[in-house]
Amino acid sequence: MVDDTEKYPLVTSFWDEAQQSILDIQKHYAMNGNEPLTNEDVLEQVENTYREFMDKAVQNEKVRSIYGLASPSEKPLGEVQKSQSRTLSSKGTSRLKTSETKTGPLSKHEALERAVNVFRETKSGA
Repeated sequence: MVDDTEKYPLVTSFWDEAQQSILDIQKHYAMNGNEPLTNEDVLEQVENTYREFMDKAVQNEKVRSIYGLASPSEKPLGEVQKSQSRTLSSKGTSRLKTSETKTGPLSKHEALERAVNVFRETKSGA
């Protein structure tokens, strides 16, 4: 269902968790007598929810210090914007590598760490 990793990077990164969110949204619409949403609409909602969560998380000073993020109003010293063209080999790098895959749900710390990595990738344009 999610082949467009560039359009939905957070959904792709949190696919195991996102599946349940997608089902919950569709169930909510069905139970309330509404028309089911298209896949695109549901993915957009879940991506926006994750993005809002990330935006709030990076505002927290403790989160910024744990992950070495600059405050939103300042750029780290020496930071240079790089433009990198995407190649087949770099596409989809936000997914977990096989050696990092684990079964079962992620802990809150693991989920936040993965989200910060995806957030960094989307902000840097990598």
